[in-house]
Amino acid sequence: MFDLNKHYNPNRRIEPKVPRNWKKKYVDLCISELPGPAAVNRDDIEPGAICAFEYANDNFIVKDVSDTRKMDLYWAWGFVGAFIFVLSIPLVGGRKFDSAFILISSFIGLFTILPALWFFYKAYFIKKERKLIFDRQRGLVQVPGSLNEPAQLMRFEDLHVVVALATRFQGGVYLRLFKNKTLADKLEGGVLFSFAYGTYLQSWSYFVWYMDRNRPLPPGDALDPYRQRDYERRRAEGFPPPLYPSAFETPEHFTKEFQLLNERNKMTPGRFNISLNDEQGIEVAPVKSGYYNT
Repeated sequence: MFDLNKHYNPNRRIEPKVPRNWKKKYVDLCISELPGPAAVNRDDIEPGAICAFEYANDNFIVKDVSDTRKMDLYWAWGFVGAFIFVLSIPLVGGRKFDSAFILISSFIGLFTILPALWFFYKAYFIKKERKLIFDRQRGLVQVPGSLNEPAQLMRFEDLHVVVALATRFQGGVYLRLFKNKTLADKLEGGVLFSFAYGTYLQSWSYFVWYMDRNRPLPPGDALDPYRQRDYERRRAEGFPPPLYPSAFETPEHFTKEFQLLNERNKMTPGRFNISLNDEQGIEVAPVKSGYYNT
């Protein structure tokens, strides 16, 4: 059982919004695509698992974004191998080790041995457990601190999230959350969080949908037990307007009317399919948002 109180402190100082870097491509704060396979289901909840969802209800979603020691050691030994290769180059041609060549090889070797030492240090002396916690009701996100720094609390609307190409041996496209508050933040390069299924826009749209407390909960059977309670809360508040724009309707998923509408949508070409499986591959026009241009 995941202990939320152990990892989350909503009373810590909320960090101010940091300036954007004009060179980066930020994702808009909107629901631009159907979540599809990016929806959080019961099978996706794995407490204690690395890079998995650990907790989900109508108030919080917790995603593990920990780095593994194994990955750091891969990089460390890779740089050690490069260092040995640089120093052994003279042996290939039978060349003798003269002082000038040793000096040049040592200088080049610094660019390989220093990263190796860094990854060894990161593997054994920097905390590994890192949680990304989305607080739906307060509109806050607790972001893990860089290196050994404590976690930071930020407003969801102040997040700077970009699309990132990363090579973690499996490679691929990721979402990267930039903080740029401290030197450690800049050295680490932000929080990288992957998505197991779907595209990056499907994944980001899911988080935006979830964090809009004025909308019904997004798809995913992990949230089914909480839909009625969330509906009653919004009804008591007078069904306030949504916080963030969406390219399609976001109806109640637990009502019989929605279930009937959803079955009809599956059989009607050109209609939005809000189910978990977008079998028809319906494309939704991207939302034009000026949020990041203000």
